[in-house]
Formats: sequence, C-alpha cells, structure tokens
Amino acid sequence: MSEKSVEETLDFCLLSAVNLNCLVVFMALYHERNVTRASKQLQIGQPAVSNSLMKLRSLLGDQLFIRKQCWMEPTRRAHEIAQSLMPLIVDLQMFLRTSWRFFDEARAQSELCEGYENTAIDFDEADHPQGGS
Repeated sequence: MSEKSVEETLDFCLLSAVNLNCLVVFMALYHERNVTRASKQLQIGQPAVSNSLMKLRSLLGDQLFIRKQCWMEPTRRAHEIAQSLMPLIVDLQMFLRTSWRFFDEARAQSELCEGYENTAIDFDEADHPQGGS
C-alpha cells in the first residue's frame, strides 16, 4: 500500500463546509473572552461575531463559550480547538505576510472585514484592482 500524496489527502468538500473566517472569529473570541472586544479586534460588528459563533456551535456540536457576567468562558472543547488552531493560524499569517507579493495588509484587513459581512473574500481582485492596469 503506497502513501498518499498531500494532494490526495485534501478533502475540499470538508474544507469548504467551514467558513474559515469563523475560525479567525473563534480565535479572536478565545483570546479576548468578550464579544465586543473580539469584534473591535476584528473590526467587524458584534452580530457578525455572534453569527460566526452560532455557525461554529452548530457545526461542532458544542457551546464553545459560555456567557458569564462580563466574559465568555471557553468550554473544554474550545480549549482543545484553540490549541490545535493556533499553530495553523500563525502559519497562515506568516504565509500571508511573506509569500504574497501583492499582499497589502491594510487593504487585506479592509477586505477581510467586508468578507466577514459577506462571508467571502475575493483575493483575485487584489491581483487586478479596479481602475488599475
């Protein structure tokens, strides 16, 4: 039995089932422990944070965060997820900062914030900005 290549192990259907923006929201909420502060950190509205959390709760079958008086308490499962996600998010961030020749962090932040509201980011536009050559 031969080993599968990385390409053969990719499950695009599984990966597309999750809005990856929700995972970024999850990490911001895990770090901030507060919906308002997480939304400010992400520069999106509180409803977008709440909607992302609601989607993840449904997808993962766990509350993830329990509302306390002034903070959100992560569940045991949320701690496990955060521990697994952190290195992936750090690697993705490093990739974005170092690998994309067109990457403009300020513009990407703006598009990312719009992406949370629209649940999609069109990075093709970054290659061909409107009004550009």
